[in-house]
Amino acid sequence: MSFTDFMFYPKTVAVIILLAMVQLLFRRRQETAGVIFKAILLLYSFYTFVYYDYRFALCIAFVIGITYFAALKIESADDRARKIWTRGAVTALVVFLGIFKYFNFFAENISALFGHDWTALSIILPLGISFYIFSAISYVLDVSWGNMHADRNLLNVALFLAFFPKIVCGPIVKGRDFLPQLQEYRRVKWDNVCVGIQIYVFGLFKKMVLADHLARFVDEVYSKPAAYGTATVWFAVFSYMLQLYLDFSGYSDMAIGLFKILGYDVKPNFNLPFVSTTISEFWNRWHISLGDWLTEYLFNPIALSFKRKMAGWNKEKRKKYKMLPTYAAVIITFFVSGVWHGAGWIFVVFGILHGCFSVIQQMYGNWVHKKKWSWAQDKKRWLYVVDILLNFVLIVLIQVIFRAGSLDWAAEIYKQLFTLHVGLEQPYTWSIFAYVLLVIATALAYRKSNGSRLKWDREAMQDVEGYYIIQDLSTVKGLTCFFVLCGLTIIMGYFGETYFVYGQF
Repeated sequence: MSFTDFMFYPKTVAVIILLAMVQLLFRRRQETAGVIFKAILLLYSFYTFVYYDYRFALCIAFVIGITYFAALKIESADDRARKIWTRGAVTALVVFLGIFKYFNFFAENISALFGHDWTALSIILPLGISFYIFSAISYVLDVSWGNMHADRNLLNVALFLAFFPKIVCGPIVKGRDFLPQLQEYRRVKWDNVCVGIQIYVFGLFKKMVLADHLARFVDEVYSKPAAYGTATVWFAVFSYMLQLYLDFSGYSDMAIGLFKILGYDVKPNFNLPFVSTTISEFWNRWHISLGDWLTEYLFNPIALSFKRKMAGWNKEKRKKYKMLPTYAAVIITFFVSGVWHGAGWIFVVFGILHGCFSVIQQMYGNWVHKKKWSWAQDKKRWLYVVDILLNFVLIVLIQVIFRAGSLDWAAEIYKQLFTLHVGLEQPYTWSIFAYVLLVIATALAYRKSNGSRLKWDREAMQDVEGYYIIQDLSTVKGLTCFFVLCGLTIIMGYFGETYFVYGQF
């Protein structure tokens, strides 16, 4: 039951009305109202899993059980037992993810290594498994590291992991951010509904009006690139980057909007990623919940481990290789990021390329800083714009591997990009329209961050943040703007067969 399915809306509205009735009936018994409120949300969340496949519900129930009981054991154990329980729980969660998502990939490659054929097993890919497994691991580690206490309320832990707005495409929610909200009495409030529904419609507009129309053009060109001229293939490659952004950020906006309507707050998952000057900055602005997770639970521990091993080196050697822990952690983190997206060599190459180019950019930046060139110490505005454009093109080209589906087909796309040839030419109108809207939105963000002025200086380029344009729905102007956006979404939206790109991960 996707956000774009028609039946999602009457069912969800019915649940929200039911929650409002519970609040009204038990307004003087808040503790009881809170339990019933969360129980309804949990039942609806499990219904969403069952709607796709009852086995998906069994999988999330298994993960909830492991996470809940392991966290309680970890908190009550001594240091030695805590480490054992932590490693056991994390290993169990990783193995659980690996069986469903990576078993056939590893078995096929191991069989090929020994000259055997492998017949792929029919293994289901549970809905949202990559997202809720990472949430579960973060909760277990935070309890083990003393960043939070284990929640003894099974209902809270179950809802934290299975909450329906984030089932398909996340974002990855951390226990220490979300469980305290579940421990409070949260209600459906009119003010939250007004804000949340606007955020939701923003996301729906991105998805149905922009991303889904772009998908038709991108799919056509990627399916037979040789039939199109060089310029159109380039146009499709750039269109895919925008399609992916609008599709994924659109879902994130819808999920955040639903969270808000139900009384819960979740951090934004995207923050103007296309203004980034480096790949590292791009990943700080793109899929922020995954980037934060990888930084905290993978990059930092790996870098710290390398530094500890280097502590026994002599001073001269440590100085010479002082950046080695950072570079090694970057490569490993991006490798895991690539593999997180899927089982296949395209994802391995995708992650390693991001890691290698990120290290190269950091090495180049350190080298330039060491040289103390004046143009690098005090960059002109146009140089920052050049950095943004070059970084964007680099990311777009890496993204070809992500979209192609196989390394052979990615090679075919690259061939069509870098050989001049004639073919069908199609300056797709929806791509132009989407990029114009993106430029306008970015300009508005710059304007807001600089006190209503378009000031393209260094600080503005580094500190600019995206935001939701929230209207006051108690005014005629606010209602007019909101219903115009709703109308445009209905009139211009693509209502053919569609899916969320990140739903497959």
